[in-house]
Formats: sequence, C-alpha cells, structure tokens
Amino acid sequence: MNSSRQDTRLWDQFWNAGRASCCSDQDGTENAEVLRGQWVELFADTRDGGRALDLCTGNGAVLDIASETARECGKSFDLCGVDSAAIAPDFGESSGKQAIPFFVRASVTALPFVDAAFNVVTSQFGVEYAPLEAAISEAMRVLAEGGEARFVTHAKAGMTATRAAAELGDIAELEDDISIFPAAIEALTLVCEVERARKPVSPGTIKTARQAHDAFHARLAGMAENLPQRAAQAVFRDAGSILQHTFRNRQAFPLEVLLDKVRETELSVDLHRDRLQALVDAAFDEDACRHLVATCKTHGAKQAAFDSIAAADGATTIAWVVTISK
Repeated sequence: MNSSRQDTRLWDQFWNAGRASCCSDQDGTENAEVLRGQWVELFADTRDGGRALDLCTGNGAVLDIASETARECGKSFDLCGVDSAAIAPDFGESSGKQAIPFFVRASVTALPFVDAAFNVVTSQFGVEYAPLEAAISEAMRVLAEGGEARFVTHAKAGMTATRAAAELGDIAELEDDISIFPAAIEALTLVCEVERARKPVSPGTIKTARQAHDAFHARLAGMAENLPQRAAQAVFRDAGSILQHTFRNRQAFPLEVLLDKVRETELSVDLHRDRLQALVDAAFDEDACRHLVATCKTHGAKQAAFDSIAAADGATTIAWVVTISK
C-alpha cells in the first residue's frame, strides 16, 4: 500500500499475518477465482519473456498467478513487485515457485526503475490507496510502448467495501459503547491490587475491585451477544478471547505485562479499524474510474477503459477493472 497519509503499520500487520491478497480473502473461493481469471487472461496473452511489475503487491498474489500462468503456457516472465509495507512473501519457499524480487518500503509515486522497464504493469486493490496522479504518472513512465496495464480496484458499492463499512460500525460499538479495553485495564489493575496486597485492604477497595471485575465481565458477555450476526465477528471473538485469557491467567504475570497485552490487543483492533476505513475511503465509484482513465491518457496511454467485475453469483459487484494500452 502506498500513501503518505497512512501509517504503514496498518499494512505491515496485515501482510505479516500471512494474508494472500489485500482485503479480498473473505470474498469466498468462487469470487477469488473470478478475480484470478482477470490475471490469467492478461498473463496468458503476455509474450514469452515479458517483464511485469505489480504495484502495491502485498504478498505477491498477482505475481503468483503470473508465475503459474507462465508455467502452464510454457512461457517465462521477468516478474517484480513493489510495496511500501514490510511484506512477507513466501516465494521460493516451496519447490517449483519462481523466486521473485520484491522492493519493500518502495513508493509507487517514485518507482526505482528506468523508463519503459516493463511491458506489463498491474495492481490489485492497491493504486486506489495512493496519490493517484503521481502513481499513474510513474506507472505510465515505466510501462514500455505497446505495453499493457491492468488495475483492479475496490468498488464503493462492492461487497468488500460494503462489508468493511459494516465492520467499522461494529468496531465503533466495541470501542466506544462497550468500551472493553478501558474496562479490562481497570479490572486488572484493581483486582490485582487487592489480590497482591501485602497488607489487609479496606472493604471499600474490595468493593471497587469487585465492581470493576463485574463490569468487565458484563462487557465480555455483551461482546458475545449476537456474535454470529456481526460483520466484525472475528474481531469481537478474538479480542474477547485474548482479554478473557489474560484476566484468567493474571496470577502468572506482572501487572504491567497484563496491561501491555490489553494495549497490544487494542492497537491491533485500532490498526484493523484504520485499514478498513482506508479501504472505504479509497474505494472507487464510476466517476473515480473515469478520472483514472483520463489520468492514464494524460500520461501516455493510447487506450484506457473500465468495467465492473461481477461476483460469481452475478448479483453483486466485487471490484472495478481498468485496462490500459500504451
């Protein structure tokens, strides 16, 4: 991902969790195959010996497809990926996979390549996060004459952005209404104070600790309500499990270690929330697609067009695809 306005920790955490592709892992196998089809089509038509650059590559999902398509077609591609995040691609770790160079902490607004270095430039759920004018200018600069570019972007009305918006609502409830993290810190602090006191504590202190204990567990119970119906079900489940485990095992660790675990969990949720907000903010509508097409033409594209990508059920949209010829 590439934006000076975003904390790269949002994406460092995401990619180092072992994700295959950006924000599409939950779209389902059938829809993943629909997206895959976009890239198989492109790379099946790419000439043998073609040079391809994937922008905002993450852990290299598009390049993985390019490599597999090349093998299936009896071709060989020179592949490369760039991303501003601390990605963790696993290419080369399993037999038969092509070793692919990745430029980490590289911005798409200042690509470390000479002009016309590639005859294919791609991005899946990436360029929309970047400063568009600068990113497209650089993409067109490194794309050779006669080359092709294809950008798949989030759709504002698409299933991924819609789900992200719903998750944001749930997370706001978790942090603001349920207020689980302050409750966990207060309960751990007060209960440990009573349990670890070297001298008898007052009835008032015990009462206050018991109230904090009960309030925290009431909030945990609230998190479990309607869990299957929540868009942010995984966030609620995982955070609740970690906090409950931390409280139950409080006797085994110093208080500061326990509080650090709560803060770490809260930061993880915060980063996930900010990542979802970045997705919702970056998602394209038709006007944004038109602007992207016009920007590509301004920077040297001979042809550029966009279309929607329908989900496997044909009833919803997954994304937009912008195709460019130079």
